[in-house]
Amino acid sequence: MSKFAIRGIIEGFYGRPWSHSDRLNMINFLGQQEMNTYVYAPKDDPYHRYDWRTLYPADHIKDFSELISAGNKVGVSIVWALSPGLSLVYSSSHELALLKNKFKAMQTIGFKKFGLFFDDIPNKLIHKEDMEKFSSLALAQAYIANEILAYLKELDPDAELFFCPTEYMGSGDSSYLNKLGNQLNQDIQIFWTGPQVCSNTLDLNNAKTVSQTIKRKVLFWDNYPVNDASMQPELHIGPYINRDKELLKYSSGILLNPMDLVETSKIAIFCAAQFLNDPLDYSPDSAWRSAIEFLVGSEQKEAFIRFAKANSYSCLEPYQPQYLEDAINEFQAKLDLNDWESALSESMQFFTQLKTDLSVLNKLPQTLSQEIKPWLEEYKEWLEIALNALTILIEFRDLSKADAGDRLKKARKELREGLIRSVDFQTYCCGDVIHNFAQKVYRSTSYFLANTPYF
Repeated sequence: MSKFAIRGIIEGFYGRPWSHSDRLNMINFLGQQEMNTYVYAPKDDPYHRYDWRTLYPADHIKDFSELISAGNKVGVSIVWALSPGLSLVYSSSHELALLKNKFKAMQTIGFKKFGLFFDDIPNKLIHKEDMEKFSSLALAQAYIANEILAYLKELDPDAELFFCPTEYMGSGDSSYLNKLGNQLNQDIQIFWTGPQVCSNTLDLNNAKTVSQTIKRKVLFWDNYPVNDASMQPELHIGPYINRDKELLKYSSGILLNPMDLVETSKIAIFCAAQFLNDPLDYSPDSAWRSAIEFLVGSEQKEAFIRFAKANSYSCLEPYQPQYLEDAINEFQAKLDLNDWESALSESMQFFTQLKTDLSVLNKLPQTLSQEIKPWLEEYKEWLEIALNALTILIEFRDLSKADAGDRLKKARKELREGLIRSVDFQTYCCGDVIHNFAQKVYRSTSYFLANTPYF
């Protein structure tokens, strides 16, 4: 059985960093899943990025020591990273001394693996003195990285350095990457997110190209299940898919960038662990179902799977939830055949089952339940909207019955109110599927009511 050498996560998202207890929790989980690496790099830790020149306070140092100790107990290497690129003057001996001092302080408390990150910064030199000393950004960054690694190895020959380039995605054959590959010490690992920032696929050809360009195996920074920035309304709890089973040929490992939702992120991490430990025998669906059962238990498993399928939208599955689309398409197909009876009864049964699931989902583990509360609440709202839309069609079908017209108007009023509320929904639960279906029902019956004298 072949496995990736580096397997784990990178806390590298924007937004609220994890708490110390969150990190201890996750390190223990990584050890359970035979993952071996946790990289500390939260973008909104000021000492990591904006205020990189300042040493960490004593309470932070105590926490870092505990992380290292926790990692040692379960076989997880803790990597500490710094992101100085927003303001670093590459040519300044004073700036280099500050960098070395910061790294030395972290090495002193026990770190053996380090990160130097230049992601999400200007893609060219911005200081006059840098432009005078270096002919390119790549050469400036390679100089700094090589200096830092040499300094770390003077103090500890086993020290390692992980490097995130400014160009961390794309075709993988640029001049910038080629210069890095030529100039960076061969012992330095280089991160790569794939063809995109959040890549739909990590394919063999892209991995081969970038590895040849940087002249070493690539280390993937996989931006899944992260949901920061514009992705915040999404809940990334789908299967871990579209990662080539032969990536080992050109990759030293994969580190997932999780969500700020610690428990919820464990679904993707559990699945990725199975892939990274045995890629050739990996089954995405089987791993996904096992991950959900591990996280929520057997009693809630099936209900949670149905909920998860309504929240499938992500960079890995950038389309509407197939589970819901199939149900609506089947309903429409039966209507097209004028089979109103089975269309309505089967669809009511489908959405009623999902509504029944809510009582089971109320029993989810407390931490997980709190993390996904906004999605659960709006899931309930969308199911009410779907059932209201179907009720309208039932009353529409039965207009000849007493009071059906009044019931139709009442149902349409409730649906309209639900659709108005949905404008302010915070999540992308259910995608646009139920919204589009309900709006179509509302509009079609609006036309009927406006053009029927009876009403």
